[in-house]
Amino acid sequence: MKSIQKILFPVDFSEHCAQVAIEVFGMARRLGAEVLALHVLESSRDDAAAERELELFLAGFAEGVVCEKRVRSGHAASEILKAVDEEAIDFVAMPSRGRSALQAFLFGSITERVLHKASCPVWTENQSGNAADEVGKILCCVDLSPASEEVLDWAERLAVGFEAELAVAHVGHGDGALVELRRLVRDRGSCEIVTGEVEETILRHAAAVGADLLVIGRGEERSAMGRFRSHAQTLIRKAPCAVFSV
Repeated sequence: MKSIQKILFPVDFSEHCAQVAIEVFGMARRLGAEVLALHVLESSRDDAAAERELELFLAGFAEGVVCEKRVRSGHAASEILKAVDEEAIDFVAMPSRGRSALQAFLFGSITERVLHKASCPVWTENQSGNAADEVGKILCCVDLSPASEEVLDWAERLAVGFEAELAVAHVGHGDGALVELRRLVRDRGSCEIVTGEVEETILRHAAAVGADLLVIGRGEERSAMGRFRSHAQTLIRKAPCAVFSV
């Protein structure tokens, strides 16, 4: 099984981003991964000054982690997506709020565009602001579509990397769904069928099992609108833990 080797971390120098950095570099240490920290200049600000600020911003977080620091100019979401395509990125760790109401809106919109368009998984923070000290339990929710195998493969990679317990759930009903779920999961974790409305049931189940990380699919369709289904959007916004969307 291929290990997770490189995490892309977009940095905006906000206090909130500093809080997220603690989690991102903590994940990198636990997974044995390196971090590419990227700051995107959307103004005519001096690159050298931004590089110095990036170096200072990360100084207190990156100990024990190989961290490449890079400043690029352009539109933030576009440059993040370019970095995903140009580098061997395993996943993007996206802060999803900014330092003011306006910046929260702008950075949130950047996160949503990355979620729509990124060709790799995206980790987003716990929206309640309660960071997990460590990832001890991972809940992977699958819809039993052909894409479920990739979602579960990522959940398994994360469970191995974090040495975490893996539970797999499908919202549905009937013995047929349980048989199919067991066939998919095999011996990779526990599995369970849960019933109810999809979003509400997943959110309730994640809280009930004490999940530190929720792994979901972002959807199979690829179009001008990207691949960010409404279920995924709601789960990312309302989950009681961080979300890793594939």
